[in-house]
Amino acid sequence: MRRLLTGVAPGNATSFSVAFDPATVGAKACTVSFTHNVSGPASPFVVNFAGNAVQNVAVVEVRETSVSGPVIANGAAAAGGRNFGNVDLAAMPTAALVIVVRNTGTGALTLGTPVMAGPDVASFVLDVSGMTANVAPGNGTSFSIAFNSSTLGSKNATVSFTHNDATTSTPFVFG
Repeated sequence: MRRLLTGVAPGNATSFSVAFDPATVGAKACTVSFTHNVSGPASPFVVNFAGNAVQNVAVVEVRETSVSGPVIANGAAAAGGRNFGNVDLAAMPTAALVIVVRNTGTGALTLGTPVMAGPDVASFVLDVSGMTANVAPGNGTSFSIAFNSSTLGSKNATVSFTHNDATTSTPFVFG
C-alpha cells in the first residue's frame, strides 16, 4: 500500500492508483478512504471500487460449411450436410464438406487432430491438412470430410477430436 502525501500545498495535487488483480473468480469490492481538512465533502473521503473476476476459458463451437453454417452439437448423429444421402458409385467421391471449429470463448482453444471411427471409416475421406491445433479467442480452423465408398449400402462413421473446453465433454464427437 502506498501512502499519500501528508500535506498538499494549495494549487497542487497528489494521486493514487488501484489495480484489480484478484486471486479467485467472482464479484469483488473494496473501498479506499482518506481524511482531509477541506470544507465541504465529508471526511474521510471514500472511493468505492468493484470488479468481477472471470476465468478465461476456451469454448468450442462446431459448424457445417462456414462460420455461419448449422451448429453441430457434441454427440450429434449425421444430419444436414453430414448425411451425404444416396450417391451413385460412379459419382464418388462427393464434394468435401467443410467443418469449421471456432473458439467463441476468452481463453486459448487447444484441439487434437480429428480422427474417424466406426464400421465404414474406409468410405470417407478426412482431410485435416489445413487444421491448426491452437485457436485464439474469436478465431477458427477447419477440416473437411468427403464420402468415397466403393461398395453399395448405407455407410456410417464418426469424427472426434479432443479439446480443452471445460463446458462440454471431450472428445467432441459427431456423425
